[in-house]
Amino acid sequence: MISVDARLCSGCRRCEIACASCHADSLTGLGRSRVFVLKDETTGADIPVLCRSCRDRPCVSACPAGALAVVDLGGGREALSVDDALCAGCGMCTAACPYGVIVPSPGRGRPLVCDGCGGDFACVAACNMGALRIGGAAAAAVPAPAAPCGSCAADGPSAPPGDVAGPEERRLTFARRVARDLPWISQTGAVPFAGITAGGPVADLCAEQPRSGAWHAGDARGSAAAAAATHGWTSFGYAGAVLDCDLTRGTCESQPLDPDLAARGLGGRGLNSLRLLGELAPGKDPLGLENILMIGVGPLTGTRLATSARLTVTAKSPQTGFLGDGNAGGHFAPEMKFAGYDQIVLRGRSPGPVYLLLAGGRAMLRPAQHLMGLDVWQTTDEIRRELRDPGVQVLAIGPAGERGVRFAGVVTGHSRAAARTGMGAVMGAKNLKAVAVRANAPESRLADPARFAALAAQVDRDILAHAGFDRRKRLGTTTLVTGLQQLGILPTRHFQSGVFEHAARVSGETLAATYKVKHKACYNCPVHCSRFYLLPGGLMAEGPEYETLCGFTSRVGNDDLEFALRMAAEVNRQGLDSISLAEVIGWLMECAQHGLIHSSDVDGLDLSWGNKDTIRRLTGMIARREGIGHVLADGALAAARQFGQGTERLVMHVKGLDVICGDPRGIKAYGLTYAIASRGADHLRAEPFFELTGDRELARARFGTPDAADRLAWRGKAALVNYSEEIAFLTDALTMCKNVGLCMDILTHDRAAELLRAALGRPVDGAALSRIAGNVLDAERLFNLREGLDPAEDTLPERFLKEPLREGPSAGHVVEIDKMIGDYYRGRGWTVAGHPERAAEAVCGLPVVAKTGAADTSGEDASDDSSAGLRRLPAGGREDIH
Repeated sequence: MISVDARLCSGCRRCEIACASCHADSLTGLGRSRVFVLKDETTGADIPVLCRSCRDRPCVSACPAGALAVVDLGGGREALSVDDALCAGCGMCTAACPYGVIVPSPGRGRPLVCDGCGGDFACVAACNMGALRIGGAAAAAVPAPAAPCGSCAADGPSAPPGDVAGPEERRLTFARRVARDLPWISQTGAVPFAGITAGGPVADLCAEQPRSGAWHAGDARGSAAAAAATHGWTSFGYAGAVLDCDLTRGTCESQPLDPDLAARGLGGRGLNSLRLLGELAPGKDPLGLENILMIGVGPLTGTRLATSARLTVTAKSPQTGFLGDGNAGGHFAPEMKFAGYDQIVLRGRSPGPVYLLLAGGRAMLRPAQHLMGLDVWQTTDEIRRELRDPGVQVLAIGPAGERGVRFAGVVTGHSRAAARTGMGAVMGAKNLKAVAVRANAPESRLADPARFAALAAQVDRDILAHAGFDRRKRLGTTTLVTGLQQLGILPTRHFQSGVFEHAARVSGETLAATYKVKHKACYNCPVHCSRFYLLPGGLMAEGPEYETLCGFTSRVGNDDLEFALRMAAEVNRQGLDSISLAEVIGWLMECAQHGLIHSSDVDGLDLSWGNKDTIRRLTGMIARREGIGHVLADGALAAARQFGQGTERLVMHVKGLDVICGDPRGIKAYGLTYAIASRGADHLRAEPFFELTGDRELARARFGTPDAADRLAWRGKAALVNYSEEIAFLTDALTMCKNVGLCMDILTHDRAAELLRAALGRPVDGAALSRIAGNVLDAERLFNLREGLDPAEDTLPERFLKEPLREGPSAGHVVEIDKMIGDYYRGRGWTVAGHPERAAEAVCGLPVVAKTGAADTSGEDASDDSSAGLRRLPAGGREDIH
């Protein structure tokens, strides 16, 4: 009845969500889905496993009570039905299903079977990739396994004689059979889901007593969520609990999510930023014992709202000394939410390497000595093998995080990196190798599910109808190589030009035409903007996004696309921020161009533009802190301070964080965003994409001047950035993708309020959300001021202020930051000196931890040199980068 084309599946799991939504009443989550998408990031095998209406229907034949029956849906379509009065819950149908898709419903025992949604087949309707289709002939073309466990060696071991494989193992076996026929797998001989044997649900492992060397295991949710549910703001939508882990003591405690904190910070980044301001005392070493590392999701994470799949990882940054956070998509965030948590708080430092496991309703710190030294891909795969479950979502660090590289990130799903500001280094300093999550009967409640479903459906329609949808789906963010080249702002040879003569060779269009083999997607994303690629020699990986593609091509003067794709995979494996790595390399090459740094200064490396051997070797040396890599691992600014000789003025940074791949001289609102963003030179704090639309009438209506839609004008850009900052915050809090919510102009204050009213049942409006956003932006500013920020640092590198672009459509332009910054402060409600009017306690609504003596030095052994590169910019820091 339903056919599956796994070549077209992007792994978005929208079929699961649609199925669960049809059967879960007021619940959200996947606990009632009849569809299971098995994913393998190593080989790009995304396999929907679902009831295929087998011709012989062994489940119906196996039912001794006659509770299962075939239903004629008309038009030649059939499905199954269950008679509750007759069903004895014996499990015979589950044992008979060759695909392992008939399983007991949560808490009821009756089997979940595909009833065709009354003929609507919601899973098929939800798939806009065409991977699922109605078609009996096609469905019958894929036979059921001859035996429940299979016999091929690649399928893993067969079940013992006389045993019947469980649903998990049969799903895995079927997925392997389908995956082996995928062209890029059959071409390379790769083994999908390698080494994983579904010997039982991961909950069985969690029920074991901690093995020797393991630490304390605690209840994962327990009464915490129940206690939170008594409070209005967190009664619906939220999981209702925070997991607070003291790694030093080896304890994990589930606590209710504070309703007042949720009301003030909303979710995700907001929860994290408020807690960091309130609970971390001033002046603490970012790699020390007292820094707090947080993983936050939001009240709409994992719901039917498209792209609600992101997480924020927050701590004090070891790269900048200010607020640090990274944001990533993929599938980890929904799994964490379904496991019962809105936030994970990690304190202290474990006495030995551990990873945190959330599964089966429990939280456990498990030994991770065997994972040390492994890269991100190896770590993820090994944890899944250990837990016998390909569905476990893993957030891990690589060797860079273990060795305290100050721009190390954390990565989930092999390629979804929360890369910026050094959160991987903080995680490594805590001796925490990974966090692994597997939800158990995942579901949470919405206040008005019907209304929420209607609103989410309208969001889907608006995304699909957007003028830029097809191009975004085909190319994702890699379209920006061509787009920024056409505007004359593609960073070339370290921002010396905005035009790269070889842009066509390394463009998203060329990537799609040469190496891309399929689409990839985050959880519940209808855009499917990522890609899986195959290179000569068999390297398979997901990505890259624009920043990484630009970073390894035009920014460093390289025109070899295949090399750039190999490096994109490598930085994900090592757990490095590709933006900061590209800045280090580009800065070195420009310094060499001007005679400021020589080959003898960098272990004999050739620093000519685009030298692939140097780029490759520097990446490994930095990740391992070997040779000159030890100095460079603290970042370009810290390295420049050691080299001296005028090299500091060539570092493209703001507040210690490296500038992204977009030359602000031709996008003035982005220039303002880099200057004022709370984590340093960053576009994602505002993403003022509107200035590229050219819609002058809408610009006048929204921001008071048509110049707001003119990328080369500076007027109106403060108002645009103030607005975009609030929408960017809402996407981070809900947790939505900015490429959709902001760049496609899908999310507004009022639409976010509508969604939250339906989800939370609270009388929130757009004005209230503006106040919440402003509250969090104030908190982040107050944290940075407390940690030594001089508002004079709200500026850009001298190149962007005084050196006009020399060629292309943006030629002759610089960024008039001094004309915009005062307007921005006024729009934010800050003083002329750039300070929020309110005190930290008023922003948090909670007591704020005061400074307790000297700066913490307890973490000095967390890396080879934990204090390197953290010297604060002097007062009047604007001069420091001239």
